[in-house]
Amino acid sequence: MFVATVVAGYASAMASGEWDWSSPREIAFIALGVIYCLVGTVGCTCCPRDGSLRWPIIYFAFQLATLTVMIVLSRLSGLFAIAMLPLVSHSIMILPRIGAVIVCALLLLINAAVVGLYASAAAAVQATISIGAGVAFVAVFTGLALREQQAREEVERLAGQLTEANQKFRTYAKLSV
Repeated sequence: MFVATVVAGYASAMASGEWDWSSPREIAFIALGVIYCLVGTVGCTCCPRDGSLRWPIIYFAFQLATLTVMIVLSRLSGLFAIAMLPLVSHSIMILPRIGAVIVCALLLLINAAVVGLYASAAAAVQATISIGAGVAFVAVFTGLALREQQAREEVERLAGQLTEANQKFRTYAKLSV
């Protein structure tokens, strides 16, 4: 889903018709998108979920920096800001709650700063509210999906324990007879 969401952001930006494919800006924009997707799909799997924050901090710092440059290069064409939504999901999956809140706040701040740079403070507030709804939706949906996965794993663990207990009970019953 990471790549699909980023591609949708690129398609939206490119559909605006403001692109000169021979300019260094567009070439850099595409190259950064490829790097962002590669790091997003491979880098996320390298982040341990054991409580260590070293690799997650490196991952999110790199991705946030890359995304910032990408949003600046997009010049707010189309709805490119949706390219930030996979990082919301990754932050919920990888980081403790406070870390995820910080990443989500930074994403909104980055978007507001770039909109403020190209447009106005009023447009930045409006854009933050709009993309903020998407950030909130992705965060809640990812949290629900994670809890469902954890519940399923717990059911499987308990079913395994029950099977083991039943087997021991059968063995004990055979020995008692």
